[in-house]
Amino acid sequence: MSLIKNGNWIDPKGRDIPRDVIPMDTRKEDRLAERVYKRTLKLQERIAKEKKTIESMILDHLTATAEKYGEEWKGNATIRDYSNTVKITVNISERITFGPKLQIAKQKIDALLVKWSADANPNIRAIMTDAFDTDNPGKVNAHKILRLRNLKIKDKEWQEAMDLIDESLTVTGSKRYIRIDAKPERDQAVDFEPLSLNWSKL
Repeated sequence: MSLIKNGNWIDPKGRDIPRDVIPMDTRKEDRLAERVYKRTLKLQERIAKEKKTIESMILDHLTATAEKYGEEWKGNATIRDYSNTVKITVNISERITFGPKLQIAKQKIDALLVKWSADANPNIRAIMTDAFDTDNPGKVNAHKILRLRNLKIKDKEWQEAMDLIDESLTVTGSKRYIRIDAKPERDQAVDFEPLSLNWSKL
């Protein structure tokens, strides 16, 4: 039932409206909306509870597997059933920030670009320039910055810039993502598809 105050119903503008003056069709629609809302809320709570249970099952397995070999489980993993018709993917995404030394690294790289301007490979120049483009004001793309470290450039100043990037890097947190894929009808001959909990796709 809609919001009620002193026996009256509350309209979208916050006004008290006597129930008797509200059309019957409007009251029926109100009851339907309330019933659907309550059922959906219960479903949301059940899904959240099941999510915690499923995550615990997966993490317990990964922890036990690592402990079997005297290790602690860290990082990503993929779990499959024996017939390879169900696949569970666990990904850890780290939140990374960069300190003031990143700006010094950029200055060194800019100086190298000037120094190498005549001979530098255009692809390398594009990668280095793109790395320091901001996605949002004041924010850099951590993936692009870290990709610079994979470039095989033998130069003392370049290595100093890479060391500065490493020193400026701080992991501020992480988030775990779990994805479950299955082959339709558990048919080995078809491709995996994600199990969707998106309302519009069910």
